[in-house]
Amino acid sequence: MNRDEKRTRVTALRPAIFDLAERRVILPREPNGGTWIAANDCGICFALINWYRIAREPAGAIISRGEVVRALAG
Repeated sequence: MNRDEKRTRVTALRPAIFDLAERRVILPREPNGGTWIAANDCGICFALINWYRIAREPAGAIISRGEVVRALAG
């Protein structure tokens, strides 16, 4: 799973194990804490891919997509 096609993105931090909610989770991280891929101790894997072919007009506050995988993995 490739993190991003953006060549100017900063280097990610190495994968590490975290206790999130009631799960043990392994994931690499962006320096700001977000992630794009994770696996938990139930054997469930999560990956977030980019989908640029849809029009996006978010309503309300925007949450970084880097927080989505981390939240679900826990």
